Amino acid sequence: MDGDEAEILARLEDCNQPIHRIRGRIEKIFGIWKRSYGLHRMRWRGLQRQAFITAIAYNMEHSLKVMSSLWLDSGKKHH
Repeated sequence: MDGDEAEILARLEDCNQPIHRIRGRIEKIFGIWKRSYGLHRMRWRGLQRQAFITAIAYNMEHSLKVMSSLWLDSGKKHH
């Protein structure tokens, strides 16, 4: 690796360092979408509509999980 490549890699590392945690969380959600909702072949055409519908489905599923866990936890407190 010559000096130019090392400098470029160092600059990329410096740019990516502050955002790598956020990027990891976002990419995890996209990975879930691809696995769970069949978006492994998502194309640019219709991407906005597909992503919007997938986001709605993901949020509904996540909300149901949260609400059911809250409901189950509240039921345990009353008994």
